[in-house]
Amino acid sequence: MLTAYFLQISFLLEIISSFSPYWAVINFIILFLSAVLLWRLKLSFIQARLLKLAALGMFTIFTISYSIPVLNFAFINPSIQTNATSKSQHLKIAFFNKLFSNQNYSEISDGIAQLNPDIIAFAEFFKADAKQIKALENYPHSIVTRSPSFRNETEMAIFSKLPITSSSKDPVAGLPSALIRVRPSESGPEINFLAVHTAAPITQRYFTARSKQLENLVKYINNQGLYSQNLVLAGDFNLTPWSANYRELSRKLPGLQNAAAGRGLQFTWSGFRGLANAQLDHIFYSGNVKMNNFQIAGTYGSDHHLLWANVEF
Repeated sequence: MLTAYFLQISFLLEIISSFSPYWAVINFIILFLSAVLLWRLKLSFIQARLLKLAALGMFTIFTISYSIPVLNFAFINPSIQTNATSKSQHLKIAFFNKLFSNQNYSEISDGIAQLNPDIIAFAEFFKADAKQIKALENYPHSIVTRSPSFRNETEMAIFSKLPITSSSKDPVAGLPSALIRVRPSESGPEINFLAVHTAAPITQRYFTARSKQLENLVKYINNQGLYSQNLVLAGDFNLTPWSANYRELSRKLPGLQNAAAGRGLQFTWSGFRGLANAQLDHIFYSGNVKMNNFQIAGTYGSDHHLLWANVEF
């Protein structure tokens, strides 16, 4: 009975964990205020000791439980970085959840032109958007896929300046996704670029759906042998690094590294007029891929930031 009830509210626990940086700060403030208040209360020696131990112990545990995952990912667990070499191939890649309703095409175009990535992937992208975003005229190679999602129809799109040697529309079962392979030079190796957009766990149904999508993603990467190849995996995962589902994904794909690791807090989504922020979008990499840089750019009218990274392989 208790297990069934827990399964019905597990999406709420996921949402709560998504804002762990906020809870860590809030618990630290409560811990400090509690210490000051209890110090000034006039209680008997035993009462004071017991109350202080109970209150401070509880808030210390909460503070540590929320702080450690955040600190470990953002500041202690750096992704592998390297200095670029002339012998390696280099690409600048980007990902952006454009937001269906976003029609700030000139801002988006200016942002893309300024960053000038070699490959850029979009989620929540309509085919008609390509004609409105002038900077995409510089990307002669593309793939656009339309996938049924749980709320509406989700478009995934990848635009490349480099010729695409092969591509696949929605290769991951039940997950809006797109895959391309490019070879920057004739004598160099190929690199796989996979873009995804999972369901947002705002209800138990979507939470369960996202868990299934992540399972299918793991199966696809393993079955296709992408795990040991040069792979860049980018997308809106609707998943924060301090989530239990994120830890499960890392456990099943331990060779995948997050480009944002060790680079501080990188909030990629803003909600409630900027009062709530979360790190939902990610760029992962594996194989011989190394990461020279990772940053988040503007929102350009979306509720998500554009992500970009320099990769070497």
